[in-house]
Amino acid sequence: MNPGLSAINQTFFMSSDAFIIPTNPDPFSIMALKTLKTVLPRWKRWSLQSREIFKDASYPLPNTEMKFIGEIVQRFNLRNQKAARPYQGKIDEIITYIESELVPELEKHSMTYDISELISSGRLENHCLAQISEFGALLQKANIAMVPVFALTDRQIGETGEVLDQMATKRDRFDLIFSNMANVVMELVK
Repeated sequence: MNPGLSAINQTFFMSSDAFIIPTNPDPFSIMALKTLKTVLPRWKRWSLQSREIFKDASYPLPNTEMKFIGEIVQRFNLRNQKAARPYQGKIDEIITYIESELVPELEKHSMTYDISELISSGRLENHCLAQISEFGALLQKANIAMVPVFALTDRQIGETGEVLDQMATKRDRFDLIFSNMANVVMELVK
């Protein structure tokens, strides 16, 4: 889901045990996070209060936890294997806002997982599950092959020599990012 306030996002949220907030390093994600800080606890309260009302409905409200797993920062360019300078400030702003404002508010409403063990083991630094740069030309190749970027085979990449080597290295980096993120999610929601 995008970090917006649509009715479909509210429905997905109230039907979930856990949620991840995707962000982009831009001012709009910061604005959305500030809104989500007040809206998500309100949606949870409404869901909890309304379960009894809708218990005999054709589609009753599910008994879910609605807990924040973490955020993903995505869609930025890399320079020297790091986020390019224009993006790094916004990435830092997003992570700082989530840690200092959003997480404390969600904790008041029992809407977070305890990630202290993941932090102490070095698997996470904070609630940022991953920083995922632009996929570049791999995205088009993945769309044509109808597979995720990290699942592209060398044959599906369809290049040779240095171009193939560079694209395969990027694919493998994305595979590692997604595998690490999936493992963290599975560990938290077990």
